[in-house]
Amino acid sequence: MWDEVRHLRDADTTVFLTTHDLDEADALCDQLAIIDRGRIVAEGTATELKRAVAGDVVTIGVDGRGELVAQLLAAQPFVREAGHADGIVRLYVDDGETSLPLILRILDGAGLAPQTLALQASADWPSSSASPSEVWNTLGPVAVAHAVSAKLDAITPTPTDFT
Repeated sequence: MWDEVRHLRDADTTVFLTTHDLDEADALCDQLAIIDRGRIVAEGTATELKRAVAGDVVTIGVDGRGELVAQLLAAQPFVREAGHADGIVRLYVDDGETSLPLILRILDGAGLAPQTLALQASADWPSSSASPSEVWNTLGPVAVAHAVSAKLDAITPTPTDFT
């Protein structure tokens, strides 16, 4: 079935796919809408929805200074959440690619040098910090996902109340 949906989508046919399987929606759809109790509670690309739930994850290896590094970085406006354990600081940020240089400047300015630094982008399912089920559980129990062709902009309905 997936191959047929892809074939239709690639032929510029708009396909509306209703599914409870966000792995399926991620694989087949350009745009997703999450519906809860008849109302669209979130919509966007799979990457946008994953980023809305968890953001990107930056892990920083520090030697015995995890608490200091976490406190220093938690105060930054681009950091959603910061924590540390076992010499690793984990940051949830909105956009990891733009956050990395800022993080390095802040650490350097404080005289701190990371031993390791890694970025895990929210778009990288299934290894992402936000799994399809986490997006699902956070945004709503029922999903309507649709594959978008170039023609969809002209016919997209605007009502968001399906009750």
